[in-house]
Amino acid sequence: GTLLGGAGFATAGIVANTHLSPRLGFSSGFDSWHLDSGARAEAQVDRAIAWLTRHEDEDAALFVHLMDPHVFYLAPEPWRDAWANPDTRGATPDRFNRWTIQAMDKAGRLSDEAKAFIAGRYDGEISYMDHELGRLLTALDALAGPTLLAVISDHGEELWEHGGFEHNHSLHEEVTRALLWVRIPGQSGQKHDTPATLADLVPTLLPLVGLPTPTTDGIDLLAGPGVDRGLPLGHVMYGPDRWGVVQQGHKYILNLGTGEERLYDLDADPGETQDLAPSADLDTWRTRLAAAHGWPGGSGWRVALPEGHPAMDIRWTDAVQAAGLIDPEATADRRSNQAWGERPDHAATGLASVDLHEGTIQISAGAGDVLQVLAGAPPPDLPATAAGVLFVPPLPIESTGQASPAETEALKALGYLGP
Repeated sequence: GTLLGGAGFATAGIVANTHLSPRLGFSSGFDSWHLDSGARAEAQVDRAIAWLTRHEDEDAALFVHLMDPHVFYLAPEPWRDAWANPDTRGATPDRFNRWTIQAMDKAGRLSDEAKAFIAGRYDGEISYMDHELGRLLTALDALAGPTLLAVISDHGEELWEHGGFEHNHSLHEEVTRALLWVRIPGQSGQKHDTPATLADLVPTLLPLVGLPTPTTDGIDLLAGPGVDRGLPLGHVMYGPDRWGVVQQGHKYILNLGTGEERLYDLDADPGETQDLAPSADLDTWRTRLAAAHGWPGGSGWRVALPEGHPAMDIRWTDAVQAAGLIDPEATADRRSNQAWGERPDHAATGLASVDLHEGTIQISAGAGDVLQVLAGAPPPDLPATAAGVLFVPPLPIESTGQASPAETEALKALGYLGP
């Protein structure tokens, strides 16, 4: 919005997810930003066509966001049960979210037939959105002048491929693989075989409209052969904190709290059914994970500090690359949505601070924390240590303030806040 608006484009956003609220900065640089949380694709496409028609005779850039393939999986007719058999729904209600399904599963009321019904309802949402996207594309093709189009998605949905439901709980392909499709006027289609990321969108699109590319985390996908780079993944909200990297046809995942590692060959095993980590040399992948995220990582030690420990200095025998504390929520089944003012379930009250100074780890007083240190060997006077693979991301973001009552209601309904 800022770059195209500064170049003279009329700019607008038409969005349907509360998380795209202006209070989080997504509207920055746009002339107008219309948020209608949970709006159906038909309404969003109507708004998009109306805005594009009003700006048909000028350079215009529109971001239109559709929310439909998302809980509550309630597509309008005739799509709602086009792929679902209501006779197999069991106790599944029409309107459900993550918490509804998890409660049913825990109570033993979610049969395989009911799961198939839920998956069919999701397919109904996909079919409905496909229909509306077709209507939008038809309108775009009728506009005067050339139209550059990018179709993107931000995540997928798991339907029990690895035992889970919905998204934001794992780093498996069904959740993390997204769509990036660019239609360029006057050019035929081609597939970009090198893995891409949504961060590539801006440096790919701007040169196509004659604008210089700013420094970003992405690359211009049309500039030539892809580079060998690690694409970063992570973290998750609903489950223990995990971070990953995709590179050279493989995916490496590290559980931050436990040090558990997984490695998948995506070319040979796109369903991620065989974990190669137990028999693979993982040192290279630990290095790639750290490089992709720009944070320290590698082999080291976890040190369980005593409850209510005083401030202390620990002189490490080997050189220390990095030291930090594990976020108390890193091993939780659900981390709090602190960006929306939700208080952590595993509060970091009393969390100590850690500094490195001339070979000494300086730790302030705390309530019993887990220290992780990237170093070769532990000092002899700390017996409560465990070797493992470490990764030192920054501590959680600060809250941006309390959500409004309407935002809170929408976020709870969608499963972004606790029930």
